Amino acid sequence: MNAIKRSKRLPGPTGSIRYGVTLCTWLVLILFLGSSAVADTRPGEASPNIIIQIGPPEIIRGPDTSTDNAFNTLMGARSLLGYIANASTWGYIGGSLETLRPMNRVVLQKGDHFDSRGAWLNSVWEDGAVIRGWYHAETERTYSQTRKSVAYAESYDGGLTFVKPNYPHNQVITSPPHYTNPNNDDEGDHRVIQVGDYLYMYFLSNHRPSWQIYLARSHISDHGLPGTWQKYNHGSFSQPGLGGEASPIASWTDLATSWVSYNAYLKAYIGFSGVWDNALGRQKGFGLSVSADGLHWSTIMNPSTSQPYLLLSYEGSWDRQANAGDLVAYPSFVSVYGDSDRVDDVFWLYYMYLNPGDGFDRRYLVRRKLRLSYATSNKPADLVPRMALSEYRHRDDRWFTTISTDPDYQFTKIIGYLFTDQVPNSIPLYDCYIDYWHDHMLVPNDATCGGGDVRYLRRVGWISTVPFDHSTPTYRCWDQSATNHFISTEPSCEGKKTEYLMGYLAIMPPLPQNQFVALSNYDRSDQRDNWATTAKPPREYAFEFRLGYLFTAQQPHSLAVYDCYIDSWRDHMLVVGDPSCGGARKLGFMGYISSRPFPGSLPIYRCFDAQATNHFISLDPRCDGKKLEWLAGYVASRPYRIESIMYLPLVSRE
Repeated sequence: MNAIKRSKRLPGPTGSIRYGVTLCTWLVLILFLGSSAVADTRPGEASPNIIIQIGPPEIIRGPDTSTDNAFNTLMGARSLLGYIANASTWGYIGGSLETLRPMNRVVLQKGDHFDSRGAWLNSVWEDGAVIRGWYHAETERTYSQTRKSVAYAESYDGGLTFVKPNYPHNQVITSPPHYTNPNNDDEGDHRVIQVGDYLYMYFLSNHRPSWQIYLARSHISDHGLPGTWQKYNHGSFSQPGLGGEASPIASWTDLATSWVSYNAYLKAYIGFSGVWDNALGRQKGFGLSVSADGLHWSTIMNPSTSQPYLLLSYEGSWDRQANAGDLVAYPSFVSVYGDSDRVDDVFWLYYMYLNPGDGFDRRYLVRRKLRLSYATSNKPADLVPRMALSEYRHRDDRWFTTISTDPDYQFTKIIGYLFTDQVPNSIPLYDCYIDYWHDHMLVPNDATCGGGDVRYLRRVGWISTVPFDHSTPTYRCWDQSATNHFISTEPSCEGKKTEYLMGYLAIMPPLPQNQFVALSNYDRSDQRDNWATTAKPPREYAFEFRLGYLFTAQQPHSLAVYDCYIDSWRDHMLVVGDPSCGGARKLGFMGYISSRPFPGSLPIYRCFDAQATNHFISLDPRCDGKKLEWLAGYVASRPYRIESIMYLPLVSRE
């Protein structure tokens, strides 16, 4: 980790390149499932082709200096925790990703020994009443001289704060003592995930002399404590985590970062591979790698071109000069409900982002929703993934791009999808800006943006020059009165001047919404008001715990749930089936609750505290000693797939 900048190097086929890469804002991911990726594939059978649909970006936080590692989470039974770090680690808590709020404290701080430069909490694991964590540590030297290791921490308050047992003897991974040169003495930047009966720790080391991924493991019965980790070395887990030797588990092109998640859709572990551009002699970005066992990794290849599919492009740089492009780094996978360890066919990709020319004091935490789906053919145009090209507006300027962090520009719609890599009959499309007119415009096939005073921002993708299945013609237009270029799918350019047919955008179905929404309890002690809601209340309301999950769409035997408020009592209350809220003020619709139990459901009860004139929701049928009004219904204890629960025999009420 580095609070200022990175200068790590990773091996490439012909040399070394920067870790974290020079990356563009657009993301590329396309999958051809090899025999190692899917357990159901039989020898000799072709695996299905899969593409990813990439949605528009969502800015989670920034600009600031906080994002300096992969965003990671812990999905507990009653809360969701998230962590981000830069020398110190900060935490988030809530019922869902959408309702996470910052904690009012530093979760883990640097020390005065091997972690004097910083403590980055990269992984956590719930182990009964204890949450165990492993943090990346650096010594207090200049970045080029710092020594990196991995250390252990524990939390006894549900992940709100972590302590370092037996500090400074809490390290779990250190380099062998004979590595004294600061250019090859590092082992860190790790990720821990449970694989079978073991905790697997993937970590980066520069022993070879360039950065590669190494592996250590600890049996779950040993809880990942110091002294229980064994490094993988030449075919076996035979070396101690503290000072032992290790060998890389994969080439850089097969596994380039330590982030690993299990993908239930692919039935495989997934990570990020490195992609090399032979023509340019530099890293092209990250691809996708897969593993059936978490140990043996392979890059997913494109069956049409025999090249690794890309995840991130190479535009941008860690050396943040004035002409530096976009920078994307520290990617991580998180399920739509907040699970970092297990994702499905639809999930989030979180990453750090820097705008062109910006320094590391202006970092953003960004996420995009991705969807895996089966391709219908082997044509490159059907296999290359598509990324949302969206419209953003500010006054008279209409900006069509794949990313915008400017809060003045409001997202309005997705106009179509660009290819994230070149396909036959396609040309690159560039995001350009005329400062004098405050005019963003798209320019096809010209990286100079037409020259003159027009400023190049980024390449946003490729557009087809010929129609294809499920495509729409797209025109570049000119609004003389607003001195603004824009694009439209209407040949008439919405009554403005049509400049030319720019190409054909892909039309994709809407990205799916979540099937569940978290219902959580919040409390405001100074007003004695308890609020059960799916929304994110003001900071005055402290998050308590997640009650369960409501359905987002109506299901058999389900009723609508409304968020209501009695002004005279300053009392929030949950109302089922009555949009009038019984005469109280309706704040909004929250979702649907089942009137009958189903597998994995929990009953929730509406209660009343007469002394506080406060309605509240409880999992306790005795209402914590207050008045029970009625059984409100049944919520899901966790976000199952609806099709797996709603059509099974209902559970008896007894």
